[in-house]
Amino acid sequence: MLPSIKKLAADHLFLIVALLATIIAYGNTLNFPHISWDDPEMVFRNRDVIGFDMAALFSSHYVGNFIPFTMLTHAIDWFLFGKSDMAHHLVNLLFHLTNGYLVYILSLRLFKEKNIASISVIIFLLHPLQSESVNWISELKNLGYTLFYLLGLLSYLKYKDRKDNKFLLYTGLYFIASCLFKPSAVVFPLSLICIDLFVNKKFDPKHLPNKLPFFIISIIFGLVNLKTQAADQFINYSHDFPVYERVTNAGFALFKYLNLFIIPYNLSVIYPFPEKKMLFTIIGLAFLLLIFAVLYLLYKKQKTDLVAIILFILCNLILVLQFIPFGEVLYADRYMYVAIIGFAWLAAF
Repeated sequence: MLPSIKKLAADHLFLIVALLATIIAYGNTLNFPHISWDDPEMVFRNRDVIGFDMAALFSSHYVGNFIPFTMLTHAIDWFLFGKSDMAHHLVNLLFHLTNGYLVYILSLRLFKEKNIASISVIIFLLHPLQSESVNWISELKNLGYTLFYLLGLLSYLKYKDRKDNKFLLYTGLYFIASCLFKPSAVVFPLSLICIDLFVNKKFDPKHLPNKLPFFIISIIFGLVNLKTQAADQFINYSHDFPVYERVTNAGFALFKYLNLFIIPYNLSVIYPFPEKKMLFTIIGLAFLLLIFAVLYLLYKKQKTDLVAIILFILCNLILVLQFIPFGEVLYADRYMYVAIIGFAWLAAF
């Protein structure tokens, strides 16, 4: 028994080190109080959570989101721990550690390379951009949807390996659970296409029909989320820019995400829209053209694994690039929580 444990520890040393380092890095944050932004509305003054009102948790929307699984998790936390800030922070940390483990397993399955998996999990768990999602109690929705999102991707890989439809069914159930934690999961079918491209080394339309049920689910949850966002006045019509400006703003946001990944300096909870519009329009347009050029050249050179990784990043950021204006910021650290997996894979390469 002991030799097998030693072998397991030796084989996955970097995963163990990354998990322990994450516990140490975030240990002090367990003493932090909750904050006044969303935490009271979501948890600490939420009568549905405090009263464990199941009917309300599964029929209401909160802070612009229909997220019944997230709210149920908050209610369970409240039932077990009450208003203990430490306990709510600990739940977030446990979700983050579990997600790190799943990132490691997913990376191993995709790349068959322990070094890439080790680098990926270290970056995912410890990159400073992840701090906002882990430390902010209200961002449990981010952590929860990611957990089931990753389980869905792993299940889909099993389906591709074994050609057993039960794994496709499991993938769908994980996807629905992910959407019920946070509607950002609606991009999941696009990530499945990225997995196809990575595994098959080419884009093959014959793999698209099995994605149809996933896209139908995405549309349903997407429409529900648009309705709740509008009902809670989260659609920001003051940022209803012309189409060309939305496109260049998206390009600038992508540029900033890459910049913050490489140099996570001067991080903030608020990154407002740029004021020098002409300069940032040029930067945004130039960066979009660069992305398209890189994707084209990589595909021509049959570097489909890199193409799939870059597309995975773009798919998991597309909803927060302000094509549909919401909130007050152009980009945010918490929006990188899943996309940073792709950035970590690129860094590992």
